[in-house]
Amino acid sequence: MKSLTFTSPVITTKVRLVCKDAPYCRLRELKLMGTPGAVLPTGPTTCAAGQQTVARGPRYDAAVFLPEHYNDDRTTHWPLIIALHGIGGSTLNLEHTAVLSNPEGLAKQLNSASFRAAMQAIVISPNQRMPVTNSGNGWFNANTLMALLEDAKKNYRVDADRVYFTGLSGGVNTSIELGMTQTAHLAAIVPIALTSTPTNDPNVCVLKPLPIWAFHGALDTPGRSTNLKLWLDTKCGAGASAMRAVTVYPNGGHNGATWDTAYADLSLYDWLLQQRISDRQ
Repeated sequence: MKSLTFTSPVITTKVRLVCKDAPYCRLRELKLMGTPGAVLPTGPTTCAAGQQTVARGPRYDAAVFLPEHYNDDRTTHWPLIIALHGIGGSTLNLEHTAVLSNPEGLAKQLNSASFRAAMQAIVISPNQRMPVTNSGNGWFNANTLMALLEDAKKNYRVDADRVYFTGLSGGVNTSIELGMTQTAHLAAIVPIALTSTPTNDPNVCVLKPLPIWAFHGALDTPGRSTNLKLWLDTKCGAGASAMRAVTVYPNGGHNGATWDTAYADLSLYDWLLQQRISDRQ
């Protein structure tokens, strides 16, 4: 028998048991002892706000950031950004017990205190659990990411009208796939250093009404700066599109000179967090 005792009160409406080692997952009995409350208390919660923490889960382990004032008002729902690193990148250490001091992607910017203070959204940066040995097994799975999104809506106060996906390099490709297949659940996407575009996909034109701000490096050989716009124009015809812009960094390659520069630009979030799914309906 194993017990877990908390040194300070934990306020919760649900408990989830996650077992990561299937051969040893044998639960005979789970007992919870506490004091039920008729009204949710108004004191501080146990949510770690204003910093990045590790969340272990059945989908992907992730670095999770809750805005500084997340605990101030429990009726407030917050925008959600799910940020994907590239193939071979990571946000967590090997043991998945801590956020890296130099993670890849948006999680890197959230290591800055001033950036954290400015970020007014929940940010989940999944870590690809599978050991990446080649480009073929380094992709995030689109269906698993959508399940992760549903988990986030259950576990955090997410504004379902303001859900965004962003990614860099290989993470972009999955973001584009989600933009084509899950448009109704996304308010906008931010692709950075896109490496390739799907070919002959029947859903490509659903991207045209989806707000997109794309970023590229002029020196990036895997992904040319005009790839995304030309692809949409070629497949769907030139014309009206909700794409906000294609920003090209003249000295950016397929590296941090492109994605770190993009993610550090606070004007990106000023625009992004204004986008709503309901605005397209």
